[in-house]
Amino acid sequence: MTDIVSLARVNSLEQARVIEGLLEANGVPVCLGEAEMAMQSWDYMINNGIRILVPLDCHEEARAIVMEAEAVAALSLEAEFGALEPPIQRRDRWVAWAYLVLSFSMWVFLPVYAVILWIESKRHRPRDKSPHTSSIA
Repeated sequence: MTDIVSLARVNSLEQARVIEGLLEANGVPVCLGEAEMAMQSWDYMINNGIRILVPLDCHEEARAIVMEAEAVAALSLEAEFGALEPPIQRRDRWVAWAYLVLSFSMWVFLPVYAVILWIESKRHRPRDKSPHTSSIA
């Protein structure tokens, strides 16, 4: 019985299936760990990913196959679309914080609601229920 080792961990079932197909097409036995769990619970897949498992004696071969396919894909994308641009550094994070604060209606409407309740409590003050007595002299 051979030991099973993790080749990679991916965050989507589709990516795991593509790598599984690539390895199987090249004769490397492969198993997807947690694939059934990922199909049942999407949040499990997002949090934990899917492990691509291969036998220990095929690990180097599988790694080379995946790395070569990734290099070919990168060259193909560069030939098709040109050189990749560096990621844009976002400097306007204050917009996200402002949206986050304003999107929580509790923080915006809680003081307004408190003022409305205070005004209503002043309008509907209980009246004195003592009987009216008239003084007759």
